[in-house]
Amino acid sequence: MTVEKGLTPKAERYNRSFLVKKNDKFKLVKNLDYIYNPMNITLGALDQNTLGYNVAVSGYYITMELNQDAGHDFFRVLLKKPQMINVYKRFATGSLIERQRVQFPTLQIIRVSVPKLSEQNSISKLFYYLDRTIALHQRKQLVQNADGKYQIESACVMIITRVIARFDGGRKINFYLKSA
Repeated sequence: MTVEKGLTPKAERYNRSFLVKKNDKFKLVKNLDYIYNPMNITLGALDQNTLGYNVAVSGYYITMELNQDAGHDFFRVLLKKPQMINVYKRFATGSLIERQRVQFPTLQIIRVSVPKLSEQNSISKLFYYLDRTIALHQRKQLVQNADGKYQIESACVMIITRVIARFDGGRKINFYLKSA
């Protein structure tokens, strides 16, 4: 689990088996479950298992699953947005910035405005098509540079954020997430 790439297969160069004791506990992360590192969630160390198979991770990680009223594609984007990372920072506990963490009971009390499932799916489709269009333009090696891509993504996030902000109230994240 890395901040940059999320949940990825363990690389050969990352062999830390000498640190693992035989009685260490591991957690199962089922396909489409979410995982985060409580110490690094404020850096964006949160991801969904999209590898297509179950994996075992250190017992220190928090694993979660979505309930049926939530769209996986929508939450995959929402939970990693810079605005959500700022929310995690506000709820983090610990006296030193580098030691702050967000445990699951704290994550559960965070309130966010979330549209109903049909609208979550529509927003997710929009992000999918935007990502696909950006990737196509990059493959064609058009004149568009990294700054242009960032401007497009920023504008889309801002539009989606405004759409989501129209919804009243907000439900606690635990309405959608439960400990796995």
